[in-house]
Amino acid sequence: MKPIKNIIFDFGGVFLNIDFTRSYIEFQKLGIPSFHKLFDGYLQTNLFRDLEIGTISSKQFADSIRYLAGMNLTDAQIFYAWNALLLDLPAKRLSVLKTAASHYRIFLLSNTNQIHYEVYNSDFRNKYGYDFNDLFEKAFWSHQIGVRKPEASAFDYVINQTGIIKEETLFIDDGIMHIQSAKAMGFRVHHLISKEINELFDNLGRLIEY
Repeated sequence: MKPIKNIIFDFGGVFLNIDFTRSYIEFQKLGIPSFHKLFDGYLQTNLFRDLEIGTISSKQFADSIRYLAGMNLTDAQIFYAWNALLLDLPAKRLSVLKTAASHYRIFLLSNTNQIHYEVYNSDFRNKYGYDFNDLFEKAFWSHQIGVRKPEASAFDYVINQTGIIKEETLFIDDGIMHIQSAKAMGFRVHHLISKEINELFDNLGRLIEY
């Protein structure tokens, strides 16, 4: 088996803590009791897919929520509820990126959207004084590249942009569908469900199990 030379990390659930129920609750407070039917963390409607691949704007997303809810909500109300799922990013999870970069080419591949992206990147910059993207050779955000996991085209995009070899690349994600898709394509995978991301590496930033 070929040695690991590259690592592709997910973002939400790997570095950033998230809780979808917090957004459900905030939308319920606004008078949308069935928001969970519009959005599920694993089965998303076309509205959320379109937002994640950047084919609709933040404003168009808010307009769609107003239309679906039949309510005259402000953009600020909608964005506040939508951003409620974003929690903290523990500093201990960042150390692995700084040390692992000495041993591997490291990348990020994340399903996200412009609304969330602006919030957590601004928060990160204010807290640490630099951009989260700076920790990677290249960060691939779905709303910027126009494709998202678990679609094979998202992984193909990363391959084409970086020249990495799948058999030499470890993909780390907390989403089982994304893991299954990457594995089917020939990537080495790790489904992160019970450990902290930094527990996969030794003190020097080298993978322990691979």
